[in-house]
This record gives sequence, C-alpha cells and structure tokens, in this order.
Amino acid sequence: MRYIITLLFLLAHTAVKANLTRIEKEKLATLEQLYDKRSSYDDIRAGVINNIVEEISNIDQEGSQIDKIKLYAELFDLYLNYRGEEALKIAGMMRNLAQALSADQYMAEAQIKTAKALLRMGLFIEAKEHLEQIQPEGLSDELKRAYYSEVTRLYFDLAEHAGLAYYSDKYHTIGNQYSDSLLHYSEWGTFVHDYEEANALLRQGQVSKAVQILYRIKANENISLHERAMVHASLCWHEEGKVLEHLFESVINDLKSSTYETTANRLLAVELFNRGELELAHRFILRAQEDARLYGAKQRQVQIASVSTMIQNQIEIARQRKIHTWLGLLIVMSIFTIVVSYMFYRLKSRKKMIDAHQVLIHQQNEALSEKNKQLREANLVKEEYVKRFFEIGAEFFEQLEYFHHTVNSLLIQKKYKRIEDLVGKYNAKQEKETFFNNFDEIFLNLYPGFIPFINGYLASDQHYDASNTHKLPPELRIFALMRLGINDTDRVSHILGLSKNTIYAYRNKLRSRILSSVEEFESSLLQLRAI
Repeated sequence: MRYIITLLFLLAHTAVKANLTRIEKEKLATLEQLYDKRSSYDDIRAGVINNIVEEISNIDQEGSQIDKIKLYAELFDLYLNYRGEEALKIAGMMRNLAQALSADQYMAEAQIKTAKALLRMGLFIEAKEHLEQIQPEGLSDELKRAYYSEVTRLYFDLAEHAGLAYYSDKYHTIGNQYSDSLLHYSEWGTFVHDYEEANALLRQGQVSKAVQILYRIKANENISLHERAMVHASLCWHEEGKVLEHLFESVINDLKSSTYETTANRLLAVELFNRGELELAHRFILRAQEDARLYGAKQRQVQIASVSTMIQNQIEIARQRKIHTWLGLLIVMSIFTIVVSYMFYRLKSRKKMIDAHQVLIHQQNEALSEKNKQLREANLVKEEYVKRFFEIGAEFFEQLEYFHHTVNSLLIQKKYKRIEDLVGKYNAKQEKETFFNNFDEIFLNLYPGFIPFINGYLASDQHYDASNTHKLPPELRIFALMRLGINDTDRVSHILGLSKNTIYAYRNKLRSRILSSVEEFESSLLQLRAI
C-alpha cells in the first residue's frame, strides 16, 4: 500500500517546472501588451518614411541632387533596422546618384550603407566585396567610423559562423585589428566608442569592466531605443539571474523602435526553452521567424528554423510524456482499487471463518456472488474508461479546430500576422485520424468479438475483415459508440466529426443488411461482453 501511494505521488509531480519570477512575469506582460500595439509603432515609422519620400519627389522636380543624396541617406537609416531589402534598394539608388555626380565621399558612404544592409541580411560575402572597394585613407572621420564599424562587425560575424576553428581564429584576429581602428577614430563617451570598447573587453574576458561600461551607456538618456536594446542584449549573458529580464527589455525596446533586424526574440526563445517554458519559447521563436522574414534576413531565418524545430520536437516529447504519465496514473489507480477491494474481501472472509460450517458455505457463496459483481463492475469501469477517453479526445480536437478557425479569422482582420505560420503547421485532420486509430485499437482489444458479432448478422459475402485487429471501418465506429452507450446522433456526429446526414446514412446502410430484426441486433450488441 505504501509503495502504491508513493508511486501515485511521483506520477502526479513528473510534469512540474520552474515558474518565472515576479519581475520576469511583469516584463512578459508588458511585452505582450506592446505586441498588441506594434502596428502603431510601425505606422509612426512609415509616416516619417513617407515624408522623406515626398521630399525626394519634390527634389526630382527642382533642387540640388546633393540634397537628394542626403535624403536617401536619411531614408536608408529609417529602413536599416526596419526592412532590409528596402534599405538595400535605397543604398543602391544612393550609389547610382553619387556615381552620376562623381561624388567620391557620397559614393563611399553609399558603399558602406550597402554593406551595412547586406551584413544585417546575413550576406557576408557580398558585404565584404563592397567594403573592399573602399579606401578608408581618404574618408572623413565620420565615414571612417562608419567604415571600421561595419568591417569590425563583418569579421566577427564571419568568425561566429565559420565552420572551422582555423578560420574562426583568423577572422577574430582581423576583427580585433579593425576594432582598434574603430576605437581610434571614435570619440570617448559616444555610443559607438563605448559600446565597441565594452565588446572588446568582453572578448578579452574582462567582464566586470565591460558591464560597468554597458551600465554607463544604459544610463545615458540620449541613446536610441535600438541602442538600448543592444546594451540589454549584451548584458543578459553577464549578470547571473537577470538573463530573461535583459532579454525582455531588449525585445521591448526593439518593439518600440520598430526594429526587425534583431536576434533578441531568438535568444529569448532559447533561454525560455532552457528554463522549460516550452509554450513561451515556441511563441517567441515564431515571432523571431516572422521578424526575419519581414526584414529579409535569409541567414537568420536558417538559424531560427533549426531552433524552431528543436522547440517543436521538445513540445511533442513533453506532450507524449504527459499522456504517458496520466495513463500510468490511471493504471496505478486501477491496480490500487483492485488491491484494496481484494484486501477488504480477505478480511471479511477471515472474520466469518469462525462461524459454523453451514454459515461458512453460505458466506462462500456470497463471496463468489460478490466477486462476480466486482468483475461486472470492472467491465463497466473499462467501458467507462474507453468512453471517457474518446470524449475527452474529441473535445481536444474540437478546441484545436476552434483555435485554427479563430487564428485565421484574426488574419483576415489583419491582426497578429506573425502567427500565420503557426496556424498552418497544425493538421487537425491528421491528428484526428491518429486519434481514431488509437480508439479503434483500444476498442478492438477490449471487444475482440465485436466484428465477428457484426458478421454473424450479415450475409457471408458482406462480412467485414475480422483479421484486422487494429482498424474499424468508419460505419462500424458508430456501432462501437452505441456499445459504449453513446447513441445520440448529435453526440456521435460531434465525436466523429461527421454530419448528421452521414451518420444516418452509415447507420441505415448497416441496418439494411441485417438478416434478423434490427431491434434484436441492437439489443444483442448492448449485451456484447468485453474480455
């Protein structure tokens, strides 16, 4: 008895997982509210973009072409973290105009911006080609900072994605050299200088100094929202116990600034996955996938796809584990009930053994009668178990189909575009077919004589295949449910996902083939015994 209770306790607690802290829950709630308002932030950026586009169209009619290049530069900056492909297109227009005007400084700026967009889209080789066309010696200090910033990022990105240690070390060495040049041409106290200095210290293993600089940057109220998001993303790995807090803040600031060129959602999904928050991890990896798609970051989409697959596989494993846990719990509870009943019976029998021989015989007869009653009750329990299992499963798939319908409705209303991929991945029809296969196998295991019983009322040329012990024909599921006490047409239609007309057609089709009376057949069906 003690061992059974212990096993029940362990089974009931196998799915326990750590919860988020109060601060993490608050930041998550804030983040979800901002996602509901994301389109309003995008509208603000789109409005600024439209104003600059209108200014450019006015310059097409009259005005300086240099002013037009400057407006292209502003437009590029607005698109850079918002839509990568549009930013790349604007950089190309800037290059063409600078080339037509023979404006070397503007041509160099356009080349740097082109490389900038390509880097953020994950096109490293193409970005490298553009940067190699630039001679930094003749550039202004401002362009030198921009140039060395992008070359530094290029080589550290190449190092991160290199497949061999030789190339990774080589790119790290080159990246550090360009990082020194960037620090040389940038002014202390600016975001570019301080952020690069912090990253250089982190690469050298001087974490505490780097964290101090990052907090100094964060305290500056003049940095942009995206820059603040970058700082939080850097801090998250270097403050124990605050990884999720910083990642939530990073995503929040990127949302407010309409930034789609970001890895924060992917990093957040991975950390949630590591914490066992599988549903949240799945939600944020889908958002990261949508951001990468809208931005046009091909390389980032590949990275996210691998993480998404890992999360989905773990969710499926957890779902299967949960099912197995509860099935195990049901089995243990059934054994527990039988053991308790048996012990009660034995105690009762021992007490009555002191009576006379005649009384003993009478009591033994009663015990046999009680045993038969218990066996009948056990059969009823098994039947009820199958019925409950089937109804619960049907309700689950009804909810899944309702979820699918609701999400598609939201897409039609232009809300939550990012969950479109999620909806497409659910295959309710396949899941329901799997469920029916499980029901068929369980039912036929409990009632192996079901199909032979049906065949006994049919002509020999109309018999069903009784050798298949794992699959029921669709029309026979209706009569399987009838044996379980589910006879109402509306309920049968709801459980099987068929129209009432189809239920009537299946039912009448079999009834018309019964050789004896339908009433006799259905009465005998209800008396069919389980194993």
